[in-house]
Amino acid sequence: MHRVIQNIYMLPLFTCVLFSLRSLWQKWAASYKTFSILLICVFLVELMAILWKYYFFTFRNWPWTRSNLWLYNSFLIPQYLLYIAVYYRVLHTVTIRRWIIRIGIAYSLFALVNLLFIQHIHAVNSFTLAMADSIVLFLTIAYFEQLRNQKEIVRLTKEPMVWISLGAFIYHGANLPFLLGLNFLISNNMSLALALFYIYLALNCIMYSLYTIAFLCRHPPQKS
Repeated sequence: MHRVIQNIYMLPLFTCVLFSLRSLWQKWAASYKTFSILLICVFLVELMAILWKYYFFTFRNWPWTRSNLWLYNSFLIPQYLLYIAVYYRVLHTVTIRRWIIRIGIAYSLFALVNLLFIQHIHAVNSFTLAMADSIVLFLTIAYFEQLRNQKEIVRLTKEPMVWISLGAFIYHGANLPFLLGLNFLISNNMSLALALFYIYLALNCIMYSLYTIAFLCRHPPQKS
C-alpha cells in the first residue's frame, strides 16, 4: 500500500501525457507541442526511476544502483530548459525574451556546476531545484501579467496555457519553501518531513490534473 501511495502521482501524469498527444497531431501551437514533449520525457524518467528503485536496488555492490537520484538530477537541465522554451514562445515582450535566454544559460551553468562539484549526482540537488522553481514562478507570473494586459478578450477557462501556468505556479510555489526547509526538517523533525512529503505528492497530482484540463480545452490558434 505504501508503494501505491508513493507512486499515485503516476496516474494523473500518464493521463495528461495521453491527452497531450493530441497537440502533436492536431496542429496546436509549437509551445503546446513542446510542453507535450516535456510531459512525455518526465513520464519516462519517472517510470525509469520507479523501475530502478524497486528492481535494481538489489545490486548493492554497484555504486549506481544505491539510489535513483542520479536519474532525476541528470534530467533537471533538459527538463527546465523545456519549460523555458515553452514560455519563450508564449511570452512576446522582447525584453522578457532576452531575459529568458539569459536565465536559461545561467540556470544550465549553475545546475551543471552543482551537479558535478557541489551537491553531486547522488544527492538531492536542492539548490538547482530551488532555482528551477524560482524560474518557473517568474515565467508563470510574467504570463499572467501579459494576459492581464492583453487587449483582446480571452475566456480563461478555455485557454490551455492558463491551466498549464496555474498548475506550474501552484506546484512550484509550494515546492520552493519545502525545498528550502528540507534539510532542516530531515535533521530535526522527520515526522513532519514525511507529512510534507505526502502533501508534495498531492501537489503533483493537482499539477498534472490541471495539465490534463489544459489539453482537454479547445484547439487553440497557432500563435506561439
